[in-house]
Amino acid sequence: MLDQETLHELFEYKEGSLYWKIRPSNNVQRGDKVGNNKLYSHTSLKGKKIYVHHIIFMIFHGYLPSIIDFKDCDPSNTRIENLREADYSQVASSSRKRKDNTSGYKGVSWCSKKEKWVSRITSKKKHVHLGYFTDKEEAYQAYCRAAVKYHGEFANLG
Repeated sequence: MLDQETLHELFEYKEGSLYWKIRPSNNVQRGDKVGNNKLYSHTSLKGKKIYVHHIIFMIFHGYLPSIIDFKDCDPSNTRIENLREADYSQVASSSRKRKDNTSGYKGVSWCSKKEKWVSRITSKKKHVHLGYFTDKEEAYQAYCRAAVKYHGEFANLG
């Protein structure tokens, strides 16, 4: 595994991006930006794929956690200020609203049986029922309060 000192010798961090301090191959020059243009940019070191955000986190903190979360949910934003250590539950809670969401609000869905909006949240692998509401905005407010209570800084209300 690479250590912080080695990473400092190989890379320079500038405004959320990494640049090569060395010439790692014939195709790459010193000063070139590290990674590709994919959503989760990566490079290869010692024959292994490594993500740019992992390198950045390790350069600043000296260790590599199991999971790194993007505070703004944008994996192309690899600024150190946007990276934080997380667990699976925290990453799930900081995720955006699902694309197949029909209510327009995270944590809110229609219950045809009761003919009301229902608000739910998941915390530590447990589903928490927050109530039934005639107004979907009211159901969303219940979700927002619960998200802050259960997920704190990882709560994503979008």
